[in-house]
Amino acid sequence: MRPNARTTAPEFIDWVITQPEVRRHALVDGCVVAIGAHTLAALRAREDVAIALRTAMRLSGAAGTVLADGSPIVVNATTVYPADVALLSGGGMGQLGVQADTPVVICDVLSPLQISVDTARKLSDYFSLPSVRHYLLVDVERRLLIQHSRAAGPTPESGVLIESRVLRSGVVELGGVVELGGVAMTIRAEDLFVSA
Repeated sequence: MRPNARTTAPEFIDWVITQPEVRRHALVDGCVVAIGAHTLAALRAREDVAIALRTAMRLSGAAGTVLADGSPIVVNATTVYPADVALLSGGGMGQLGVQADTPVVICDVLSPLQISVDTARKLSDYFSLPSVRHYLLVDVERRLLIQHSRAAGPTPESGVLIESRVLRSGVVELGGVVELGGVAMTIRAEDLFVSA
């Protein structure tokens, strides 16, 4: 795909699954964007998050699928992001079994190169999807978890209400437990930093 060529979400997914795994890409407003590589610590954190979500899902008896390592989250016809980890309700797999159709929990490990996109653009884009209940951001270097959750109650006509909180790994007075309302699961913040 040519740089700066405009494309659609289905065309992008067809293209991205043919790319070498060492490169990650997003589709933003129809333009393909290369994403920088993660550090070893960030790769380990992605694995820790996936294990923590799978464990919480098993303990709660919730149905779903946990996908790690860049499952495409289709936001709209021209925007697709690779999530580091996604919890899908039910089967949740779309076209060719690679895209996440029903993400409930999305988690990204913060990268210095992507931090502004992860904390702003992706936040609003992910919550434009009705199925998304939580967007978790893991800051490996500072051992922080930033939890954004869809607020309970009526949705204003102007948009979605989001509640946010920050948990520091190992700080007991903050509770140290991440409640994943809407999916009836809890995970310990400490479990997200096992390898860090």
